[in-house]
Amino acid sequence: MERERTSRRGFVALAGTTAGAALAGCTGGGGGTDPGEVEEEPADGGETREIEGANVFIEVVDGNEVAVPGATVTVDGGTYDDEEFETDPEGTVVLQGVEPGEYTVTASNDEGEDEAAFSIEAGEDREISLELPAEPEDEPDEIGNG
Repeated sequence: MERERTSRRGFVALAGTTAGAALAGCTGGGGGTDPGEVEEEPADGGETREIEGANVFIEVVDGNEVAVPGATVTVDGGTYDDEEFETDPEGTVVLQGVEPGEYTVTASNDEGEDEAAFSIEAGEDREISLELPAEPEDEPDEIGNG
């Protein structure tokens, strides 16, 4: 089973393209894919390959609901054995081709960490949101009045 990491925006664009092609009947072989599968067309024009399994969208935000890019996301469960990923500029990690099972994801950075446990079924997509503490604001320099 092959796993890939991509940005959520890239996945949504890919899913929209696949759905549009399926509606237009352009995918051949009956069109479309089974739930949890994504047809991905390589940039070099080679063969299309299907990524089977579930998709997990992990979003990491701070206490102000601002995306946290560069946070470390650790995934444990299924075929993942404490595998680490880094959030993209939008604060997300997307796991494709995730096998059914029980998982734990942990997001961490210098400010703290958050953890979530979940289970996923075949063909099911899951969105996980983790919250890290907001970076402390720099304190203004004290200026004496006198």
